Amino acid sequence: MGLTLIGCAPFYLWKYCSENGACIEKINDMVMEFNFAMRYMVEELNTELPDSSIIFCDLLQDSMDISKNNEYYGVNDNLTSFHSFHYDPNLSLSLC
Repeated sequence: MGLTLIGCAPFYLWKYCSENGACIEKINDMVMEFNFAMRYMVEELNTELPDSSIIFCDLLQDSMDISKNNEYYGVNDNLTSFHSFHYDPNLSLSLC
């Protein structure tokens, strides 16, 4: 199973001092690299193990679709698309 947009998770928004709740692109870029490598590895394993059937589930593409089309999916606030609570970028918990 691939990773989703963890660079948009509240912990990382706080840890990396996100401005106005923007996702941390550096983390999401690493997620894309990981998912690409994982997809390739699954394809290789399916070739090497012909009697098996290994499936790669790409959560990243689905989460990006939900993030870009949040209102279509019934999510009015994009910051809460993947989280059970609202991220407040003005919280003063950070040492940024």
